[in-house]
Amino acid sequence: QPASLSLSLSSSSRHNSFLSAAVTWCGAELLRLRPHRTSAVSSLPQISSFLLITIFPQFPIVVYLGFFQEFRWGCDAALGGVMMAFLSAGIVLGWGCLRSVRRWEIKKFMAFCEERR
Repeated sequence: QPASLSLSLSSSSRHNSFLSAAVTWCGAELLRLRPHRTSAVSSLPQISSFLLITIFPQFPIVVYLGFFQEFRWGCDAALGGVMMAFLSAGIVLGWGCLRSVRRWEIKKFMAFCEERR
């Protein structure tokens, strides 16, 4: 009896960790892909938040859900690999976009400073 109880609790805790990971992933995905109001001032905060949400909650959760969860289906590894590829591409492209927007903001600021002299 105690052995089955501990197995049941272990299975239940693993089920809860899967549910919490799935709910966190869905919430982070909604935050990450929410429409941003375009501002004439800067899009740097929106791009930064997109990258931060992609790197921290999304990437580890996709690794867990794709490769390390106990309740796995046959397609989990393949879909996890595809999701990791898309997240990796999003990180690389987002980083390049962030760098170009940052350079544009610096040039705009330097031109503003030159005008004020």
